[in-house]
Amino acid sequence: MQSSNFFQVAEISLSYHPSPVPHTFRIKSAADAVLFFREHWDDDTLSLYECSKLILTNRAGIIMGLVHLSQGGITGTVVDIHLVLAIALKALAKGIILCHNHPSGNRLPSPEDKALNERLTQACALFDIMFLDNIIITPDDYYSFAQES
Repeated sequence: MQSSNFFQVAEISLSYHPSPVPHTFRIKSAADAVLFFREHWDDDTLSLYECSKLILTNRAGIIMGLVHLSQGGITGTVVDIHLVLAIALKALAKGIILCHNHPSGNRLPSPEDKALNERLTQACALFDIMFLDNIIITPDDYYSFAQES
C-alpha cells in the first residue's frame, strides 16, 4: 500500500532561549513596571505614535523578557490577544504586564483600552496566567489599571 500525502502536516516545535545573564529585576508595583518600560522605550517616539510592549514574568515577578508587540499610528495600535497569549505560553510565563503609550499626553484609558483590558483579563484567566497590569504611559505620567481599579 502506498503512503498518502493526505496525513502529512507541518511540524510544530516550541523553544525558549533565556538570556545567558539571568534577570533579577523584580516587578513589585506599577511604578517598577513603568520604570522598566521607560528604560526600553524610545523617548523620540513616545509623543509621535502608539506602540505596545509586553513584560513576561515568572511566578516571583522577576522579568523573563520584554516583547515589542506592535507599532501603530497617532491614535492607536493593535494588540492581538492571540499573539499575547502565544508569546506568554511559549515562554512559560506566569505573569504579563501590557503597556502602550498615548502620544496625545492623555493618560486616561479610552473605551477601547478598557475593552482590551477586560478581554485580556478573561483570556489570561483561562490559561492560569496572571495579568498583572495594563499600563498607559505618556511623556510625563502613566495610568495603571491595577492601581486605579
